[in-house]
Order: sequence, then structure tokens, then C-alpha cells
Amino acid sequence: MKRYFITLTLLCLTAISYGQTIVGVKGNDPFLTFNAFTNVKSNESYNMEIFAEGLLPNVGVFVNVPFSSHFGFQAEFMYKQEIISFQKRGENLDKKDRQFIRFGSIEVPLLLHIQGNNPFRGFGQIGVAPKFLLNATYSEKQRSDRENISRYFNSTQLTFHIGGGVMWNSPKWVFMIDGRFSGSLTAISNETHSPFLNFKDADSVYVTFSVGVGYKIR
Repeated sequence: MKRYFITLTLLCLTAISYGQTIVGVKGNDPFLTFNAFTNVKSNESYNMEIFAEGLLPNVGVFVNVPFSSHFGFQAEFMYKQEIISFQKRGENLDKKDRQFIRFGSIEVPLLLHIQGNNPFRGFGQIGVAPKFLLNATYSEKQRSDRENISRYFNSTQLTFHIGGGVMWNSPKWVFMIDGRFSGSLTAISNETHSPFLNFKDADSVYVTFSVGVGYKIR
């Protein structure tokens, strides 16, 4: 995976050296962001019920390099939060009383853009993203103290991204709205004995809608 990431980085630098460069910031709408984990198993003697979560931040910066009238390359550097909440099956707890595991990561999507050539245009995007774990924490309740459990999870993962949106291209500025679906390509954890839940075969699914603004630096 390291070799793959280096190759993609070199391609990114090559594209930037030849094309018009747009740099900008982007952020998601937390109310239109959803995260769910699949294939999570219980590490306890009883079954666990798990829940998808929303209201998650996904913010950062991007570089966009159009290299033809219909294609472009976009690299992003994003902070991403993922959350799973859970309870013993049948407990019917309020959300604030469930147990929580939270993941904070830096994700670097490397995306091919397929787009129109009008000033107001639609676009599709597809690519992969190395994801670097900053921390993983467990809390007994939503707002209780958090315990660091990062040692049970892989520090580096790879995810796929696919989505689309619309952009408005002015002489100096670019404005974008996009929706994105992403999911795991590599293992979240190689451990079978992490606290409460087993993530060895788990996948994370993430859906988000974002707004971005960029400036053409050349």
C-alpha cells in the first residue's frame, strides 16, 4: 500500500506541475453525513446491537488540477470522524446512554474528476484515499470520559470514494457542491480481542455532502 500511495502522490505532483491549479477549502454538512459499520461482531458473551451515526465533521483543503476539457485531478487533505454506538441487544437505551467508539483520522482522497466544460457544470469523481488514524476512543456513555483504544486498530487504511456534484467556474474562483460515498478497502483492525466489539472483518461506510470554494493560483 505504501508503494501505491507513493505512485499516486508522484502522479499528483506531475499533474500540478503541468495544469492550472486551484486550491481551496471544503467542509461537510454534519446533518447530511452518515456513518455505518458492517460485519462488526460482539466480543462479549451476549449479542450487541449497533447503530449508524451522523453529525460528523469532515473538513479540510483540496487541490484541483484540470488537465483536459473534461478531466481533472483532485487531491484532498481531510479530517474525518467516524462513530459507532452500541448496546446489549434488547436494552432499548436512549442514545446518550449507549456505549461509543469514535475514530478520528486524516484522509487523503486522490480523485479523478470527469466534468463538463461550461462555467456551471456537473461532475463525477472516483478514486482512493489513504487514511491515517489519529485516535480511537471508547466511552461508556455518549458524554462520559473517553479511553484511548487506538492500539487495537490499524494506523493506516485504504478507502474507495465515488460521488458527484456541481461546480461554478468563474475567472478566479471555483465553487463546488458534491455528494460522496466511501467505504473500506483494507482492514480496520487485525485484532480479534478489542474491547466489546470485534472489527477484524468490519467495514466502514460513509456518506457525506460537502461545499467547497477554491481560488485559481495560476
